[in-house]
Amino acid sequence: MSTVNVPKTIDQSKMNRFFVIVAVLAFLGLLFDGYAQGVYSTSLPSLIQDTGIEPTVFGLIGSYTLYGMIAGGIIFGMLADKIGNKKVFMLAIGFYAMFTGLMGTATTVWQFSLYQVLTGMGAAGIAPVTFAMLAEYSPLKNRIQLINTTTLGMPLGRMLSTLAGMAILPSFGWRPMFLIGFIPLILIVFCIFYLPESMQKLIKDDKREKIQKILKLVAPEYTPSIDEQYETEIRPSDKGSFLSLFRNGMAVNTILYWLIMALCMFIIYGLVTWLPKMMMGAGYNLGSSLTFFFTFILGSIPGILLSGPLANKIGLKNTLSLYAAVPALVVLLLMLKLDTILVSIVLFVLGAGMYGLLGLIFTFISVSYPLAFRGTGLGWANAVGRFGGSFAPMTGGILIAQEASLITNFIVFATVPFLLIVICVVVSQLIAKKAASPINREKIVD
Repeated sequence: MSTVNVPKTIDQSKMNRFFVIVAVLAFLGLLFDGYAQGVYSTSLPSLIQDTGIEPTVFGLIGSYTLYGMIAGGIIFGMLADKIGNKKVFMLAIGFYAMFTGLMGTATTVWQFSLYQVLTGMGAAGIAPVTFAMLAEYSPLKNRIQLINTTTLGMPLGRMLSTLAGMAILPSFGWRPMFLIGFIPLILIVFCIFYLPESMQKLIKDDKREKIQKILKLVAPEYTPSIDEQYETEIRPSDKGSFLSLFRNGMAVNTILYWLIMALCMFIIYGLVTWLPKMMMGAGYNLGSSLTFFFTFILGSIPGILLSGPLANKIGLKNTLSLYAAVPALVVLLLMLKLDTILVSIVLFVLGAGMYGLLGLIFTFISVSYPLAFRGTGLGWANAVGRFGGSFAPMTGGILIAQEASLITNFIVFATVPFLLIVICVVVSQLIAKKAASPINREKIVD
Protein backbone atom coordinates (compact mmCIF):
# COMPACT_ATOMS: atom_id res chain seq x y z
CA MET A 1 0.00 0.00 0.00
CA SER A 2 1.47 3.34 -1.06
CA THR A 3 0.74 6.77 0.37
CA VAL A 4 0.46 9.96 -1.68
CA ASN A 5 1.06 13.27 0.07
CA VAL A 6 -1.32 15.43 -1.94
CA PRO A 7 -0.11 18.93 -0.89
CA LYS A 8 3.50 17.91 -1.47
CA THR A 9 2.67 16.54 -4.92
CA ILE A 10 1.01 19.82 -5.89
CA ASP A 11 3.80 21.93 -4.34
CA GLN A 12 6.51 20.13 -6.31
CA SER A 13 4.65 20.11 -9.62
CA LYS A 14 5.50 22.30 -12.59
CA MET A 15 3.34 24.98 -14.16
CA ASN A 16 1.11 23.44 -16.81
CA ARG A 17 -2.22 23.79 -18.63
CA PHE A 18 -4.24 22.60 -15.62
CA PHE A 19 -2.95 25.37 -13.33
CA VAL A 20 -3.38 28.00 -16.06
CA ILE A 21 -7.05 27.05 -16.51
CA VAL A 22 -7.68 27.30 -12.76
CA ALA A 23 -5.96 30.70 -12.64
CA VAL A 24 -7.87 32.03 -15.69
CA LEU A 25 -11.23 30.99 -14.23
CA ALA A 26 -10.27 32.60 -10.92
CA PHE A 27 -9.18 35.79 -12.71
CA LEU A 28 -12.46 36.01 -14.65
CA GLY A 29 -14.42 35.44 -11.46
CA LEU A 30 -12.67 38.42 -9.84
CA LEU A 31 -12.88 40.53 -13.03
CA PHE A 32 -16.67 40.26 -13.13
CA ASP A 33 -16.68 40.71 -9.36
CA GLY A 34 -14.89 44.04 -9.81
CA TYR A 35 -17.47 45.04 -12.42
CA ALA A 36 -20.32 44.11 -10.07
CA GLN A 37 -18.80 46.27 -7.32
CA GLY A 38 -18.05 49.22 -9.59
CA VAL A 39 -21.23 49.42 -11.67
CA TYR A 40 -23.33 50.83 -8.83
CA SER A 41 -21.15 53.88 -8.20
CA THR A 42 -20.62 54.38 -11.95
CA SER A 43 -24.37 54.36 -12.62
CA LEU A 44 -25.38 56.32 -9.53
CA PRO A 45 -25.75 59.79 -11.13
CA SER A 46 -27.97 58.31 -13.84
CA LEU A 47 -29.94 56.33 -11.27
CA ILE A 48 -30.67 59.43 -9.19
CA GLN A 49 -31.70 61.49 -12.21
CA ASP A 50 -33.87 58.81 -13.82
CA THR A 51 -35.66 57.42 -10.75
CA GLY A 52 -36.14 60.65 -8.81
CA ILE A 53 -35.17 58.82 -5.62
CA GLU A 54 -33.31 60.97 -3.09
CA PRO A 55 -29.49 60.66 -3.14
CA THR A 56 -29.55 59.94 0.61
CA VAL A 57 -31.60 56.80 -0.08
CA PHE A 58 -29.02 55.49 -2.53
CA GLY A 59 -26.37 56.37 0.04
CA LEU A 60 -28.12 54.17 2.57
CA ILE A 61 -28.33 51.37 -0.01
CA GLY A 62 -24.58 51.67 -0.47
CA SER A 63 -24.12 51.26 3.29
CA TYR A 64 -26.43 48.24 3.36
CA THR A 65 -24.36 46.75 0.55
CA LEU A 66 -21.23 47.00 2.65
CA TYR A 67 -22.85 45.02 5.47
CA GLY A 68 -23.98 42.45 2.92
CA MET A 69 -20.34 42.17 1.84
CA ILE A 70 -19.24 41.63 5.42
CA ALA A 71 -21.79 38.83 5.83
CA GLY A 72 -20.88 37.33 2.46
CA GLY A 73 -17.17 37.18 3.29
CA ILE A 74 -17.86 35.25 6.48
CA ILE A 75 -20.61 32.95 5.21
CA PHE A 76 -19.04 32.01 1.89
CA GLY A 77 -15.58 31.56 3.41
CA MET A 78 -16.80 29.17 6.12
CA LEU A 79 -19.10 27.39 3.67
CA ALA A 80 -16.13 26.66 1.41
CA ASP A 81 -14.50 24.63 4.18
CA LYS A 82 -17.72 22.65 4.56
CA ILE A 83 -18.83 21.88 1.00
CA GLY A 84 -15.73 22.67 -1.05
CA ASN A 85 -14.23 25.65 -2.88
CA LYS A 86 -15.64 24.79 -6.29
CA LYS A 87 -19.29 24.84 -5.24
CA VAL A 88 -18.91 28.07 -3.27
CA PHE A 89 -16.94 29.75 -6.08
CA MET A 90 -19.82 29.05 -8.48
CA LEU A 91 -22.39 30.04 -5.86
CA ALA A 92 -20.69 33.40 -5.31
CA ILE A 93 -20.60 34.08 -9.07
CA GLY A 94 -24.27 33.13 -9.26
CA PHE A 95 -25.11 35.58 -6.47
CA TYR A 96 -23.35 38.65 -7.83
CA ALA A 97 -24.24 37.92 -11.47
CA MET A 98 -27.92 37.21 -10.89
CA PHE A 99 -28.59 40.12 -8.57
CA THR A 100 -26.46 42.61 -10.50
CA GLY A 101 -28.54 41.73 -13.55
CA LEU A 102 -31.79 42.03 -11.60
CA MET A 103 -30.77 45.55 -10.56
CA GLY A 104 -31.41 46.43 -14.20
CA THR A 105 -35.07 45.49 -13.75
CA ALA A 106 -35.62 47.20 -10.37
CA THR A 107 -38.27 49.90 -9.99
CA THR A 108 -38.69 50.34 -6.22
CA VAL A 109 -36.41 51.20 -3.33
CA TRP A 110 -36.81 47.81 -1.68
CA GLN A 111 -35.82 46.07 -4.92
CA PHE A 112 -32.73 48.23 -5.30
CA SER A 113 -31.85 47.53 -1.66
CA LEU A 114 -32.41 43.76 -1.78
CA TYR A 115 -30.62 43.18 -5.08
CA GLN A 116 -27.65 45.34 -4.14
CA VAL A 117 -27.19 43.69 -0.72
CA LEU A 118 -27.29 40.21 -2.27
CA THR A 119 -24.89 41.35 -4.99
CA GLY A 120 -22.54 42.51 -2.24
CA MET A 121 -22.70 39.14 -0.52
CA GLY A 122 -21.56 37.33 -3.66
CA ALA A 123 -19.02 39.99 -4.60
CA ALA A 124 -17.31 39.80 -1.21
CA GLY A 125 -17.77 36.04 -0.87
CA ILE A 126 -15.81 35.11 -3.97
CA ALA A 127 -12.46 36.62 -2.92
CA PRO A 128 -11.61 34.33 0.06
CA VAL A 129 -12.72 31.25 -1.87
CA THR A 130 -10.67 32.25 -4.91
CA PHE A 131 -7.45 32.74 -2.98
CA ALA A 132 -7.95 29.56 -0.95
CA MET A 133 -8.41 27.68 -4.23
CA LEU A 134 -5.31 29.18 -5.81
CA ALA A 135 -3.24 28.54 -2.69
CA GLU A 136 -4.19 24.87 -2.99
CA TYR A 137 -3.91 24.45 -6.77
CA SER A 138 -0.65 26.10 -7.74
CA PRO A 139 2.99 24.98 -7.78
CA LEU A 140 4.87 26.35 -4.80
CA LYS A 141 7.34 28.36 -6.86
CA ASN A 142 4.52 30.00 -8.88
CA ARG A 143 2.04 30.47 -6.03
CA ILE A 144 2.66 34.12 -5.19
CA GLN A 145 2.72 35.16 -8.83
CA LEU A 146 -0.54 33.36 -9.62
CA ILE A 147 -2.44 34.74 -6.64
CA ASN A 148 -1.18 38.29 -7.10
CA THR A 149 -1.78 38.34 -10.85
CA THR A 150 -5.30 37.04 -10.31
CA THR A 151 -5.91 39.89 -7.86
CA LEU A 152 -5.53 42.24 -10.82
CA GLY A 153 -9.01 41.17 -11.90
CA MET A 154 -10.64 43.32 -9.21
CA PRO A 155 -9.27 46.76 -10.19
CA LEU A 156 -9.55 45.89 -13.90
CA GLY A 157 -13.20 45.02 -13.33
CA ARG A 158 -13.77 48.42 -11.74
CA MET A 159 -12.04 50.08 -14.69
CA LEU A 160 -14.24 48.03 -17.02
CA SER A 161 -17.38 49.35 -15.32
CA THR A 162 -16.11 52.91 -15.76
CA LEU A 163 -15.38 52.41 -19.47
CA ALA A 164 -18.77 50.75 -19.95
CA GLY A 165 -20.42 53.71 -18.25
CA MET A 166 -18.71 56.16 -20.58
CA ALA A 167 -19.97 54.21 -23.59
CA ILE A 168 -23.46 53.21 -22.41
CA LEU A 169 -24.85 55.73 -19.92
CA PRO A 170 -25.11 58.81 -22.20
CA SER A 171 -27.17 56.97 -24.85
CA PHE A 172 -28.86 54.05 -23.13
CA GLY A 173 -29.06 54.90 -19.43
CA TRP A 174 -28.34 52.80 -16.37
CA ARG A 175 -30.41 49.65 -16.96
CA PRO A 176 -28.11 48.07 -19.61
CA MET A 177 -25.18 48.67 -17.28
CA PHE A 178 -26.70 46.29 -14.74
CA LEU A 179 -28.15 43.85 -17.28
CA ILE A 180 -24.58 43.19 -18.45
CA GLY A 181 -24.14 41.68 -14.99
CA PHE A 182 -25.96 38.52 -16.15
CA ILE A 183 -23.05 37.62 -18.46
CA PRO A 184 -20.86 35.96 -15.75
CA LEU A 185 -23.52 33.25 -15.35
CA ILE A 186 -21.95 31.71 -18.46
CA LEU A 187 -18.70 31.36 -16.51
CA ILE A 188 -20.39 28.88 -14.16
CA VAL A 189 -20.75 26.41 -17.05
CA PHE A 190 -16.99 26.43 -17.64
CA CYS A 191 -16.38 26.03 -13.90
CA ILE A 192 -18.53 22.90 -13.81
CA PHE A 193 -16.33 21.18 -16.39
CA TYR A 194 -12.87 22.63 -15.76
CA LEU A 195 -12.60 23.73 -12.13
CA PRO A 196 -11.37 21.08 -9.65
CA GLU A 197 -12.94 20.54 -6.27
CA SER A 198 -10.73 20.96 -3.20
CA MET A 199 -8.72 17.86 -2.33
CA GLN A 200 -9.84 18.05 1.28
CA LYS A 201 -13.44 17.55 0.14
CA LEU A 202 -12.59 14.81 -2.35
CA ILE A 203 -10.52 12.83 0.15
CA LYS A 204 -13.22 13.18 2.79
CA ASP A 205 -15.83 11.86 0.34
CA ASP A 206 -13.46 9.10 -0.88
CA LYS A 207 -13.68 10.19 -4.52
CA ARG A 208 -10.68 8.14 -5.62
CA GLU A 209 -11.22 8.43 -9.36
CA LYS A 210 -11.54 12.22 -9.22
CA ILE A 211 -8.49 12.50 -6.95
CA GLN A 212 -6.40 10.42 -9.33
CA LYS A 213 -7.65 12.34 -12.35
CA ILE A 214 -6.69 15.68 -10.79
CA LEU A 215 -3.29 14.40 -9.62
CA LYS A 216 -2.61 13.20 -13.15
CA LEU A 217 -3.38 16.69 -14.44
CA VAL A 218 -1.25 18.26 -11.69
CA ALA A 219 1.71 15.95 -12.29
CA PRO A 220 1.60 14.06 -15.63
CA GLU A 221 4.33 11.71 -14.38
CA TYR A 222 2.05 10.49 -11.57
CA THR A 223 0.94 6.86 -11.91
CA PRO A 224 -2.08 5.88 -9.78
CA SER A 225 -2.30 2.50 -8.03
CA ILE A 226 -5.32 0.60 -6.83
CA ASP A 227 -4.55 0.50 -3.10
CA GLU A 228 -2.89 3.88 -2.61
CA GLN A 229 -3.92 6.15 0.27
CA TYR A 230 -4.04 9.94 0.25
CA GLU A 231 -2.83 12.17 3.03
CA THR A 232 -2.95 15.86 3.68
CA GLU A 233 -1.63 18.01 6.49
CA ILE A 234 -5.07 18.13 8.05
CA ARG A 235 -5.32 16.60 11.49
CA PRO A 236 -8.49 15.00 12.86
CA SER A 237 -8.92 17.95 15.24
CA ASP A 238 -8.80 20.49 12.39
CA LYS A 239 -12.21 21.79 11.39
CA GLY A 240 -13.39 24.72 9.33
CA SER A 241 -14.83 26.58 12.31
CA PHE A 242 -14.37 30.04 13.73
CA LEU A 243 -12.62 28.69 16.84
CA SER A 244 -10.01 26.98 14.65
CA LEU A 245 -8.56 30.41 13.96
CA PHE A 246 -7.61 30.79 17.63
CA ARG A 247 -6.26 27.33 18.45
CA ASN A 248 -2.76 25.86 18.33
CA GLY A 249 -1.02 29.17 18.97
CA MET A 250 -2.74 30.97 16.09
CA ALA A 251 -4.87 33.46 18.06
CA VAL A 252 -2.41 36.38 18.02
CA ASN A 253 -1.62 35.90 14.35
CA THR A 254 -5.31 35.79 13.49
CA ILE A 255 -5.83 39.13 15.22
CA LEU A 256 -2.82 40.55 13.39
CA TYR A 257 -4.15 39.31 10.04
CA TRP A 258 -7.46 41.04 10.79
CA LEU A 259 -5.65 44.26 11.64
CA ILE A 260 -3.57 44.09 8.45
CA MET A 261 -6.65 43.55 6.29
CA ALA A 262 -8.66 46.24 8.11
CA LEU A 263 -5.85 48.77 7.63
CA CYS A 264 -5.52 47.92 3.94
CA MET A 265 -9.29 48.23 3.40
CA PHE A 266 -9.25 51.54 5.30
CA ILE A 267 -6.69 52.83 2.82
CA ILE A 268 -8.64 51.55 -0.18
CA TYR A 269 -12.10 52.77 0.86
CA GLY A 270 -10.70 56.09 2.00
CA LEU A 271 -8.74 56.91 -1.14
CA VAL A 272 -11.17 55.45 -3.68
CA THR A 273 -14.04 57.39 -2.06
CA TRP A 274 -12.37 60.73 -1.41
CA LEU A 275 -9.30 61.12 -3.64
CA PRO A 276 -10.96 63.31 -6.32
CA LYS A 277 -12.49 65.51 -3.62
CA MET A 278 -9.15 65.74 -1.79
CA MET A 279 -7.43 66.93 -4.95
CA MET A 280 -10.15 69.50 -5.64
CA GLY A 281 -9.75 70.76 -2.08
CA ALA A 282 -6.06 71.23 -2.82
CA GLY A 283 -6.92 73.60 -5.63
CA TYR A 284 -7.09 71.32 -8.67
CA ASN A 285 -10.12 71.48 -10.96
CA LEU A 286 -12.48 68.55 -11.51
CA GLY A 287 -10.82 67.45 -14.75
CA SER A 288 -7.37 67.34 -13.17
CA SER A 289 -8.74 65.56 -10.09
CA LEU A 290 -10.31 62.80 -12.21
CA THR A 291 -7.07 62.45 -14.16
CA PHE A 292 -5.20 62.05 -10.88
CA PHE A 293 -7.72 59.41 -9.82
CA PHE A 294 -7.25 57.46 -13.08
CA THR A 295 -3.48 57.64 -12.62
CA PHE A 296 -3.91 56.33 -9.09
CA ILE A 297 -5.97 53.31 -10.29
CA LEU A 298 -3.62 52.74 -13.22
CA GLY A 299 -0.79 52.16 -10.76
CA SER A 300 -2.50 48.92 -9.72
CA ILE A 301 -1.37 47.13 -12.88
CA PRO A 302 2.44 47.29 -12.42
CA GLY A 303 1.99 47.20 -8.65
CA ILE A 304 0.30 43.82 -8.79
CA LEU A 305 2.32 42.34 -11.64
CA LEU A 306 5.67 43.17 -10.04
CA SER A 307 4.73 41.99 -6.55
CA GLY A 308 4.88 38.28 -7.39
CA PRO A 309 8.39 38.17 -8.90
CA LEU A 310 9.64 40.48 -6.16
CA ALA A 311 8.20 38.24 -3.43
CA ASN A 312 9.84 35.20 -5.01
CA LYS A 313 13.15 37.04 -5.01
CA ILE A 314 13.24 38.68 -1.57
CA GLY A 315 10.47 36.83 0.28
CA LEU A 316 6.80 37.52 0.92
CA LYS A 317 7.34 39.19 4.30
CA ASN A 318 9.95 41.58 2.97
CA THR A 319 7.84 42.41 -0.08
CA LEU A 320 4.81 43.13 2.09
CA SER A 321 6.84 45.48 4.23
CA LEU A 322 8.36 47.16 1.17
CA TYR A 323 4.97 47.69 -0.50
CA ALA A 324 3.65 49.31 2.67
CA ALA A 325 6.71 51.37 3.60
CA VAL A 326 7.50 52.92 0.20
CA PRO A 327 4.10 54.58 -0.46
CA ALA A 328 3.88 55.61 3.20
CA LEU A 329 7.03 57.66 2.71
CA VAL A 330 6.49 58.74 -0.89
CA VAL A 331 3.21 60.51 -0.09
CA LEU A 332 5.12 62.75 2.32
CA LEU A 333 6.53 64.43 -0.78
CA LEU A 334 3.12 66.09 -1.06
CA MET A 335 4.27 68.34 1.78
CA LEU A 336 6.32 70.06 -0.91
CA LYS A 337 4.88 72.23 -3.66
CA LEU A 338 4.98 69.75 -6.54
CA ASP A 339 3.93 70.26 -10.13
CA THR A 340 1.21 68.16 -11.79
CA ILE A 341 3.61 65.56 -13.20
CA LEU A 342 5.29 64.88 -9.86
CA VAL A 343 1.93 64.69 -8.08
CA SER A 344 0.81 62.14 -10.69
CA ILE A 345 3.94 60.07 -10.04
CA VAL A 346 3.29 60.12 -6.30
CA LEU A 347 -0.32 58.98 -6.83
CA PHE A 348 0.79 56.31 -9.31
CA VAL A 349 3.21 54.89 -6.72
CA LEU A 350 0.49 55.08 -4.08
CA GLY A 351 -1.95 53.14 -6.28
CA ALA A 352 0.70 50.56 -7.11
CA GLY A 353 1.48 50.06 -3.43
CA MET A 354 -2.15 49.93 -2.32
CA TYR A 355 -3.43 47.39 -4.84
CA GLY A 356 -0.20 45.39 -4.87
CA LEU A 357 -0.38 45.23 -1.09
CA LEU A 358 -3.94 43.88 -1.19
CA GLY A 359 -2.86 40.95 -3.34
CA LEU A 360 0.14 40.28 -1.13
CA ILE A 361 -2.03 40.32 1.99
CA PHE A 362 -4.43 37.77 0.51
CA THR A 363 -1.42 35.62 -0.43
CA PHE A 364 0.09 36.04 3.03
CA ILE A 365 -3.09 34.93 4.77
CA SER A 366 -3.75 32.14 2.24
CA VAL A 367 -0.44 30.41 2.88
CA SER A 368 -0.55 31.04 6.61
CA TYR A 369 -3.65 28.98 7.44
CA PRO A 370 -3.86 25.17 7.17
CA LEU A 371 -5.99 23.84 4.32
CA ALA A 372 -8.73 22.61 6.68
CA PHE A 373 -9.85 26.13 7.58
CA ARG A 374 -8.13 28.32 5.01
CA GLY A 375 -11.47 29.46 3.58
CA THR A 376 -12.74 30.31 7.05
CA GLY A 377 -9.59 32.28 7.83
CA LEU A 378 -9.73 34.23 4.58
CA GLY A 379 -13.46 34.83 4.92
CA TRP A 380 -13.20 36.30 8.39
CA ALA A 381 -10.14 38.38 7.51
CA ASN A 382 -11.96 39.72 4.46
CA ALA A 383 -15.09 40.52 6.50
CA VAL A 384 -13.22 42.20 9.34
CA GLY A 385 -11.20 44.12 6.76
CA ARG A 386 -14.33 45.49 5.14
CA PHE A 387 -15.71 46.42 8.54
CA GLY A 388 -12.53 48.37 9.21
CA GLY A 389 -12.80 49.96 5.78
CA SER A 390 -16.35 51.10 6.55
CA PHE A 391 -14.92 53.79 8.84
CA ALA A 392 -12.91 55.36 6.01
CA PRO A 393 -15.71 57.21 4.17
CA MET A 394 -16.92 58.69 7.46
CA THR A 395 -13.39 59.70 8.43
CA GLY A 396 -12.89 61.32 5.03
CA GLY A 397 -16.14 63.24 5.38
CA ILE A 398 -14.97 64.68 8.70
CA LEU A 399 -11.60 65.69 7.24
CA ILE A 400 -13.24 67.30 4.21
CA ALA A 401 -15.71 69.17 6.43
CA GLN A 402 -12.80 70.45 8.53
CA GLU A 403 -11.02 71.55 5.34
CA ALA A 404 -7.97 69.48 6.26
CA SER A 405 -4.87 70.00 4.13
CA LEU A 406 -3.91 67.55 1.40
CA ILE A 407 -0.95 66.22 3.36
CA THR A 408 -3.13 65.70 6.45
CA ASN A 409 -5.55 63.60 4.39
CA PHE A 410 -2.74 61.47 3.03
CA ILE A 411 -1.11 60.99 6.42
CA VAL A 412 -4.44 59.69 7.75
CA PHE A 413 -5.29 57.50 4.75
CA ALA A 414 -1.80 56.37 3.73
CA THR A 415 1.23 57.03 5.91
CA VAL A 416 -0.18 55.94 9.28
CA PRO A 417 -2.06 52.78 8.16
CA PHE A 418 0.75 51.70 5.82
CA LEU A 419 3.33 51.92 8.62
CA LEU A 420 1.01 50.06 11.02
CA ILE A 421 0.78 47.27 8.44
CA VAL A 422 4.58 47.00 8.41
CA ILE A 423 4.58 46.64 12.20
CA CYS A 424 1.86 43.97 12.13
CA VAL A 425 3.66 41.93 9.46
CA VAL A 426 6.95 41.98 11.37
CA VAL A 427 5.31 41.05 14.67
CA SER A 428 3.34 38.24 13.01
CA GLN A 429 6.46 36.67 11.55
CA LEU A 430 8.41 36.98 14.81
CA ILE A 431 5.60 35.18 16.65
CA ALA A 432 5.34 32.48 13.99
CA LYS A 433 9.06 31.71 14.10
CA LYS A 434 9.29 31.78 17.88
CA ALA A 435 6.27 29.54 18.43
CA ALA A 436 7.12 27.19 15.54
CA SER A 437 3.38 27.07 14.88
CA PRO A 438 1.85 24.89 12.16
CA ILE A 439 1.30 27.90 9.92
CA ASN A 440 3.58 29.08 7.14
CA ARG A 441 4.20 25.68 5.61
CA GLU A 442 5.52 27.31 2.48
CA LYS A 443 9.05 28.68 2.54
CA ILE A 444 7.91 31.63 0.45
CA VAL A 445 6.57 33.29 3.60
CA ASP A 446 10.05 33.79 5.02
